[in-house]
Amino acid sequence: MDKIVIYLSHLTHINDGIHSTESIPLNIGFLASYVEKILGGHVEIKLFNLHKELVKAINRRVPHILAGSNYSWNSNLSYHYLAYFKSKFPDMITVMGGPTFSDSKERRKEYLRKRPLIDFYISGEGEIAFQSLVEKCLDKEMNISRVKECDIAGCHYIYNDTLVSGPIPERIIDLDIIPSPYLNGVLDDFLSKGFTPILQSNRGCPFSCAYCCSSADYYKKVNFFSIDRVKAEIEYIAKRVKSPSIHIHDDNFGMFKQDYEICRKFKEVQDKNGWPGFISTATGKNAKDKVIKCLELLGSSAPFSLSVQTMSDDALEKVRRKNIRLSDFLEIHQRLKKSGTKSNCEFILPLPGETIESHLNGIKTVISAGVDSISPYTTMLLPASPLYEDASFNNFEMICKYRVIPRDFGRYEGSNIVEAEKVCVGTKDLSIDDYVFLRGFHLIIYCYYNDGTFEELFRYLSIKGLDIYDLLYQLLLNYDSAPEIVKTFITAFLSDTRRELWDSEEEIQRYYSVDKNFDKLVFYENGCNLLQKYKGIFFANGFNMFLRYIVEMSKRLLQEREIEYDEDALDSISTYIKHRSGSILSIIKDDRLCEMLFNVCLWKKEGFDVSILENKEIVRMRFIQTEKQKKIINDYVKIFGNADEGRGKILTRINPEMLYLKCSIIE
Repeated sequence: MDKIVIYLSHLTHINDGIHSTESIPLNIGFLASYVEKILGGHVEIKLFNLHKELVKAINRRVPHILAGSNYSWNSNLSYHYLAYFKSKFPDMITVMGGPTFSDSKERRKEYLRKRPLIDFYISGEGEIAFQSLVEKCLDKEMNISRVKECDIAGCHYIYNDTLVSGPIPERIIDLDIIPSPYLNGVLDDFLSKGFTPILQSNRGCPFSCAYCCSSADYYKKVNFFSIDRVKAEIEYIAKRVKSPSIHIHDDNFGMFKQDYEICRKFKEVQDKNGWPGFISTATGKNAKDKVIKCLELLGSSAPFSLSVQTMSDDALEKVRRKNIRLSDFLEIHQRLKKSGTKSNCEFILPLPGETIESHLNGIKTVISAGVDSISPYTTMLLPASPLYEDASFNNFEMICKYRVIPRDFGRYEGSNIVEAEKVCVGTKDLSIDDYVFLRGFHLIIYCYYNDGTFEELFRYLSIKGLDIYDLLYQLLLNYDSAPEIVKTFITAFLSDTRRELWDSEEEIQRYYSVDKNFDKLVFYENGCNLLQKYKGIFFANGFNMFLRYIVEMSKRLLQEREIEYDEDALDSISTYIKHRSGSILSIIKDDRLCEMLFNVCLWKKEGFDVSILENKEIVRMRFIQTEKQKKIINDYVKIFGNADEGRGKILTRINPEMLYLKCSIIE
């Protein structure tokens, strides 16, 4: 037959013109590049990540095949449009693919029965399976029934009320077989529109963590794209990119030999183009020397990301994970700190075997080690992960709830579409009340500890012998007696933490099918990433009172422990932080001027190595916001918006120190 038209979609939700997923759809870029290479003369392929552009294209020209990706954050949106157009054009073949698909035959059949307008589902790495499906469609002249009579590798579908699953295709070992969707121009349109590029240098993960979809034996072997190709992609992207960031989509970046060459290339383009300002990646759990060597090159633009998830030996054993040794972690952290590289540590709560005590001890350990920031997550139960699939985990009496995925909702063609995720919020070892309490502590850490906002205060207190973990913990324990704005802030967060949890996804869908309820999502009353939303509130509304609370708590603990301190020194540090860090996501027109009894700026410049008392002098300080900082703020606000959650999200995509006001002494 003649050339067939294929539309590949990786749709993102949009609210107030802001995309929920800001990344370039590299996944469908790979599919398009591979299929065009094999079947080039027989296919015409177009890519979409915006629903309006997809609708416009189909209204102009109906494709023979419409495919949609299936990730937790766009699953219902993808199916909505597959079903919407399948109902209009029954002869069009609909395909869905992605990781949000169970390994269980029974669950797969149930999933497809609930979504009867999906003709074919593709699981695993999709290039070979999708190309095989397209070949069969060509061979059978787009007759769906005839295609379903074939045995198609990697495809699942319902035929005569029976689930048919084709054999699993071999993974591609030499990944360069897939043409680069950057170098062939397939993704140019997304680069020009400001979407954040994704770079992938390998596929696969050798680890077996029970909460992760990549833990299956299918993904055990790590396969690579060639280093010359990856370097060429970085060069290509750097000349065309509008986004200030890039995501590296490798599971364990820094562990492999070619990763150092990738970092050298990034350093080269940074020196030449000033891009990227921020590199988001998950660094490897092993090969400490290789990880150090990579990150030392990139300094503060690429943080050291340590995903410990838990530091409980019991929990680690139960979830089949082996962490980096603490001694290795400390060595990496100390060496990278000298080169300006920031460190971030991830925790997941609650995992089987975790207790409130073990979780707190883990946080205390990394704070004592001087980790720059901590990212705490709620345990997600992802289809195809052992936590979701393996019945043996039922022995841990996991308390399962559902919640709206932040920002992933919208109104489309007259329907309210909401994405939901299944989460664990308690086990036999950790109650749901413990979970809520610990999320409150996560909020304190997220706002007060992360990103160096109160670094000068913490340095002074540490020198005096006050434990920073203890200070942070006391902020939570004593919030009832805090200034009213602080008390209201924490109380509201704890309430929202409980309120965001539902007993089933069906309850969520029923509730938000009503427009007045759905408006609560639209106006950010519900459906937010709570830590990010409240961090946005922290900086935008009443920062001075939050600062006052921690300073007063510091004084109280110093007095209770009979530790001598200088009141004027604390006041000078407080003044410095207020002018330097407050309102960092706002455009400031006028310089900020103040007078201090201690030269905090010089004390910090000297690396805090001398006593602040040696810098006791009355100084007038000027704090300015540079034009570069204003541009960074404007660029990110265009991507994430100016609402509280958007502000908080920005601070996860950039090193906030880049936005702290610059200080100088007025002679």
